Amino acid sequence: MNPVPLWTSKNDWYCKKATNHGNCVPPVFPTGMMPKMALTVVGAPNSASRSITITQDHGMPISYIRTYTGNVSPNPKNQNNFNGVLNTGEHSGQEPIILITNNNGVCSVKFMYWVFDLHGDGYYRTRSVYLYDDNEAVENISKDIIEVGGHVFQVNINGTNCTFKMSAVNLDYYASRSISVILKRLSDEITVATRSFNGEIEGCGIAYNTLRSGSMFLGGKNFTGTFADGVYYIQFTLDGTTYYSEPFMWLTNLNQYLHVVYRRSTPVVTTDNCIVFEYNGTARSLEAWLPGLLVMPPFTFNDEVDEIDGRKFVRKQVSYKDEKCEFMCTAYFAESIRLLWHCDIRTAGGMRVEYMVRPEIDWNTDNHLCGVKLEFQGDTVMQTNGTASAYGDSSDSSHQSYDSSFDASF
Repeated sequence: MNPVPLWTSKNDWYCKKATNHGNCVPPVFPTGMMPKMALTVVGAPNSASRSITITQDHGMPISYIRTYTGNVSPNPKNQNNFNGVLNTGEHSGQEPIILITNNNGVCSVKFMYWVFDLHGDGYYRTRSVYLYDDNEAVENISKDIIEVGGHVFQVNINGTNCTFKMSAVNLDYYASRSISVILKRLSDEITVATRSFNGEIEGCGIAYNTLRSGSMFLGGKNFTGTFADGVYYIQFTLDGTTYYSEPFMWLTNLNQYLHVVYRRSTPVVTTDNCIVFEYNGTARSLEAWLPGLLVMPPFTFNDEVDEIDGRKFVRKQVSYKDEKCEFMCTAYFAESIRLLWHCDIRTAGGMRVEYMVRPEIDWNTDNHLCGVKLEFQGDTVMQTNGTASAYGDSSDSSHQSYDSSFDASF
């Protein structure tokens, strides 16, 4: 669903398909810019553990404070589910266990401690207890409270009232990989530039499986150098596999193209893809240049009219226009249009797209390039309410039927 997808072999390029008969329209980008791509990370990524400190005050006449410091690691099948034993080396490793489950910012926290010889068999076992906040049992805690740390809770251990405090814990999963990208000119396969990018991975959380454990964004920055307009492609190696992008065209003058930027406020998850449009609290987006200017804007006029005593009174009038563009593109670029439609934060030509009509894609004229029609609403909506009122110069104030029987709320 990238404007420029990646393949493990150049034989998979769209221009090499059997249906191609000289018609291939590569995606267009500003000269020097590496196209933005969202990549799905497969398998179980390296899960960095989170350091956490528990301070436990037994609150006796003389405070008996115990501090445990250790690491909690994400559950590989739910990057937002942290659990772990905080071992400090004392008490034979029988330190408290903290289970933190994050579900859309609401965290379930369980505090467990070890009890020796609970059943008279000489073994340690764990016992779960509630945390209390202002004398009320707490099971769900705001994610912000855990990440900021320092909030004091109460807990009763073996009949002893204690206070319990955690240090700040980062509950989200992030990772970064350095990737060296090679830029090649399509016409002669010559390497014209190289650049290293940081591929920033955001965990997919509950969307995890062996096909989608995280999402990486790559590109969006310029290569260093002076380049001629033309067709290029990039290649890079990730986890031992070499990838080749579809060829793309660099143009200095993009006046005839419509620039669209799009993202979704929540992740897009499919059977084998996961796109998370955020990294460590920073929004990420995809962008493309559509090969068509805005044309033939359809205008829409709506009104609400009441008829009283043979006269028509306007309660409300609303007008707006939709933007429209048409172009030809490849099937893989149409996939990026599909993602554009599913996103809810979009701009086109710098204008916010409030609503986008279902795209029309047809293959009536070609079996390699499809025709695309896009229509979206981004224009300022003009709304005026009825003016039947006490204003002496309103258009309907002189109507003979304007008397006390008329609804003055118009």
